Amino acid sequence: LQNRMERSRLQQLRSQIDPHFLFNTLNVIQQMAGTESAYRTQALIIALSHLLRYSLMSNDEHVPLSREVRVVDEYYSIYHVRFGDRVQMEWAFSDSLDLTETMVPSFILQPIVENAFKHGISYREESFVDISVEVENKRLLFGCRNSKPTQPQKSNEKGGMGLQNVRQRLELLYEDDYTLSINDAEKTYEVKLDIPMQS
Repeated sequence: LQNRMERSRLQQLRSQIDPHFLFNTLNVIQQMAGTESAYRTQALIIALSHLLRYSLMSNDEHVPLSREVRVVDEYYSIYHVRFGDRVQMEWAFSDSLDLTETMVPSFILQPIVENAFKHGISYREESFVDISVEVENKRLLFGCRNSKPTQPQKSNEKGGMGLQNVRQRLELLYEDDYTLSINDAEKTYEVKLDIPMQS
């Protein structure tokens, strides 16, 4: 019973809207963009559809790391169309890491990277997001470091909800066997995640 309750709570944290209506609507918009020769808009809608399908439709508790990487890359592609080369994202992986065999909680990395883009990307200056994934003593170490704008963007949105969601899911999955730390420095913001290795 406890296991079923925890699964239900995990699913609730990941999905709270009707996905079928959303995908049907996005499909209509994507087709309209194509008929109007708005191909960049069409590409953005396709990337967004992939992201939403993964976040809302997947029932897998754990997925290959390669799938999480692909989702983050889709997310970056949306920002890159908007900001161009002013925004650079780079990955760094351990040589020993097998992305297809290493399992991670589904949709656990994207909210951390989204937080970096949401609060670290500037409209006026060059920005970066550096992501690292390493293996050490049978632990998976994930780091996301981003630049901070010299003039913070004005926003009415409340920050930190994505990271709160991540922490809640980590507690359900690992109890005390994980670390999620934040280093908010003057010019950079860094999130580090340490979880048990699974394959």
